[in-house]
Amino acid sequence: MVVKKTLPIGRIVWSMRHSLLFFLVVSGAAAGLHRYQSWDADFSSVLTVLGLAVSIFLGTRIRIAYDRWWEGRKLWGRMINRSRILSRQFTQFIEAPQGKSEEVEQLQKKLVLRHVGYIHTHRVCLRGESIPNDESCTRFLSEDEVAQLAKESNPCNALVCMQGKDVQEAFKNGWISEQRLQQIDLSLVELLDVQGGNERIQKTPVPPNFTYFSTRLVFLYSILLSFGLVHKLDLWVIPTVLMAGFIFRIIDTAGRLIEDPFNTFFYGLPLYGMSRTIEANLCDRIGHERREVPKPVDGILM
Repeated sequence: MVVKKTLPIGRIVWSMRHSLLFFLVVSGAAAGLHRYQSWDADFSSVLTVLGLAVSIFLGTRIRIAYDRWWEGRKLWGRMINRSRILSRQFTQFIEAPQGKSEEVEQLQKKLVLRHVGYIHTHRVCLRGESIPNDESCTRFLSEDEVAQLAKESNPCNALVCMQGKDVQEAFKNGWISEQRLQQIDLSLVELLDVQGGNERIQKTPVPPNFTYFSTRLVFLYSILLSFGLVHKLDLWVIPTVLMAGFIFRIIDTAGRLIEDPFNTFFYGLPLYGMSRTIEANLCDRIGHERREVPKPVDGILM
């Protein structure tokens, strides 16, 4: 995610070089043809209506894309808060009876570290990456747990079930009261609710009609704009079409880049940074050695 206030204009222009070249060729061809075969037809009214239609279409698309991006950010905000609550519940609700302090402390650390592994596993699953190949997952999950996750259709749900099983065992041992058990269970339910919301965004793409038609409408409009204004602007039609086409393509591209909030492009949500934030917060609670939270690189946080 881009976190600095200024945008990399040079990188943006370079990434759109093919579109700009198309606009340049089309407007240049219109200006050249008009020099040899002039026409005086006035398309300004048609262009106004078409331009309004393209604007509405692109505006709707980017609104839908931003709603998905913002919902993903809110869900991960809930994930961060619920993780902090869970770490407090694991370390304060599970109490050691006489002579069992070391055993209970080991269980508390196991639950907290497994939750950190759950967060990294959820990030990996949302981005379609490999759990065994992710260093953060293997750092906080045991080899048996990683092997078990390879057999699961939903690895994150499996980890939550492991947590619930261990908490239930603590209840049977008398290390946690029934009321506190219910509170931890509500936190696990909230966790699965957030996970389900993220999976809904991941598995429900924006209808392809929006992407297919929006891009083609921009290029079609640039052609009509070139031939419709050249009789009034002559050579000035070239910078006019370049500017108008660039603006429309920026809107179109922005919608495409943020429609999947979990991608690894620099406009996606910084899932790795947020996961490492949760990791640092939870490791502090149990006195476990933690890694530093990653900082933005060139104004981009991944």
